[in-house]
Amino acid sequence: MLSTALLSLASTTQSESDPLSKLLDQLEQLIPSWAWTLLCLGFVTLLFLLTVGDQLSGILSWLGVPSPFQRAQPSTEKLELTRQKLLKIVKKEVNRRLATSLHKLVKLDLYMQDQRQRIGAPKYALVPEDSDSGFQSVNRVLRTKGNKPSLDIKFTQKIIKVFERQDIQGKLLILGEPGSGKTTELLELAKDLVTRVEEDKHQPVPVILELSSWDGEAIDKWVASQLKKLYGLSEGTTQKWLDNNQILLLLDGLDELGLTKQKQCIEKINQFLETSFVSELVVCCRREEYEAGQIELDKLDGAVYLEALKKDQIRKYFEKLNRLNLWKNIHGNPTLLELAEKPLFLWMLVMSYQGNPMRNEQELFDAYIEKQLYDPSNQGTYKPGEEPTAKDTFYYLTWLAEQLEKVGETEFLIEELQPSWLPFSQQKRLYRLTVELIIGLSFWLIGGLSVGLSDGLIDGLIFGLIGGLSCWGLLVKSGRLNALIIKPKEKLKWSSSIGLFIGLTFGLSSGLIVGLISGPSFGLIGGLLFGLSIGLVGGLNGAEIIDKEMPNQGIRNSIQNSFRGILIGGLIGGLLFGLIGGLLGLSDGPIVGLLFGLIGGLLSGLDAAIQHFVLRIFFTKNGNIPWNYSRFLDHAVKHRFLQRTGGRYRFVHDLLRKHFAAIPLEPN
Repeated sequence: MLSTALLSLASTTQSESDPLSKLLDQLEQLIPSWAWTLLCLGFVTLLFLLTVGDQLSGILSWLGVPSPFQRAQPSTEKLELTRQKLLKIVKKEVNRRLATSLHKLVKLDLYMQDQRQRIGAPKYALVPEDSDSGFQSVNRVLRTKGNKPSLDIKFTQKIIKVFERQDIQGKLLILGEPGSGKTTELLELAKDLVTRVEEDKHQPVPVILELSSWDGEAIDKWVASQLKKLYGLSEGTTQKWLDNNQILLLLDGLDELGLTKQKQCIEKINQFLETSFVSELVVCCRREEYEAGQIELDKLDGAVYLEALKKDQIRKYFEKLNRLNLWKNIHGNPTLLELAEKPLFLWMLVMSYQGNPMRNEQELFDAYIEKQLYDPSNQGTYKPGEEPTAKDTFYYLTWLAEQLEKVGETEFLIEELQPSWLPFSQQKRLYRLTVELIIGLSFWLIGGLSVGLSDGLIDGLIFGLIGGLSCWGLLVKSGRLNALIIKPKEKLKWSSSIGLFIGLTFGLSSGLIVGLISGPSFGLIGGLLFGLSIGLVGGLNGAEIIDKEMPNQGIRNSIQNSFRGILIGGLIGGLLFGLIGGLLGLSDGPIVGLLFGLIGGLLSGLDAAIQHFVLRIFFTKNGNIPWNYSRFLDHAVKHRFLQRTGGRYRFVHDLLRKHFAAIPLEPN
């Protein structure tokens, strides 16, 4: 239909009685064919330079020549403002995770060992330091390892005191057994580090990252990709912060990589610490897996091991809960007593032990799951009689744990559901076809029916279908859409470079085509107007930092942004072509406005919303998830299977997630 409008516009210019036609004829005479050719070549050259501008900037910089194509960098003030926003988000996430931690119910006094032999560093003796005595969920007491006597420390020593020691200086390895509280300790450290930044803005902002997602790349590149995924930060911003020592990496789950990748990751971390400007870094790992790797984090300066609970500590724990009868059962059972030595299992024993024999961790997890599923006091988020059955709840959680295991993630957002999670290739093809048909039919209905009003309904529908599929293919080829990868558009801002690139691409191509048909002057004017409107919409891009506060926030924002894109695209297309059409007696402005509105919506988030909606239908039809997924996930939070931090969900402990993931999944 756009071609119809342009051709109609061109034919109208042949009328001698039209003043604009005379003006265009004069332009034809003023601009000879050789000048038109040079103008087109100039456009092509400019487009090429914009496309390879980054590469040219790198070459010119290497030669010591200032590059005119270097993109504008964020100001120091803007970077600092973004960093302060990140600090607020991290503080909120850490506090929420600690508030829902399994270890928060009762105060525990635990011990740490000095294990510097695990990092190849000199074995300095540790001395006691003053510490805060405020309430915390897990308390640590540091003592030396080996023949030296334990230090008599009367006050609880927080791990930040160890972290800040002069002989450690913020480079620390935390070791422990499964369920010993390593992640909780990392959260406590992050909380104190946030306070440190609030008191001194020159201190680096702590960020907790899961090493389970590391896949062989350099650590700085991996950190940049993770912060982009979690908070929408640009990779350039993250790299600047790393170069200026403005973020502090707290890396959890080194043992989740498997032995081979764990060794490679340790080598990359050592290399990163040796070559980067980062002065502080913390890593958490299980002791057994770390020792099995036979390669050390030798660029760290300190290592501590979280000891198992002692009998006296376990007994006091039950006393505080007024459960001494349970202590009597556990005290006389060596297997249960061994399980109770780890804070996670101790908590699960309190929650689920009903006198039945338990021989290992797996049976403890099974007992916990059964207790939480069938306990009538666990109502959850549904009204009585409307909640999913225990069997369905178990299946939904098992399916989710299995998918997270496959992609190597510990955290889940609803908007991160991907077509790759569909079980069969036939379903993936059907899903893609469904998405393409919906978008193609949208163009078909808007374009085909509009043209059909004047040119014949059947011809109009055929035109609309061909145009719709062509627009879809163009958007896919340009990288703006991908039917098998859902990328929500979280927030919108204007990018002049992107807008200029897209505008010139569309404007030049359409101008050349129409110019060959209708003359160079008209092609130039029509192409530039077309490119301007497309460029204004295409220049909308994501914001610098994102705070995930609500479930499925990415798709919600994409829908809101799609309405903005529809409005902007519709107004630009309708006004520009309506203005031209009004001058030349055409009436295609509103139709073009509808098409531009649809393109604007697709570029601004409508594509992600359509893909997500279709995918949810597929997963619901398969029985993998309920339709109201956020309600179910909150239901699982109430049953203490999951934790929720804003719009993010994770299992209450990664060992529980792995237990679910190891269960064979039967069709629901």
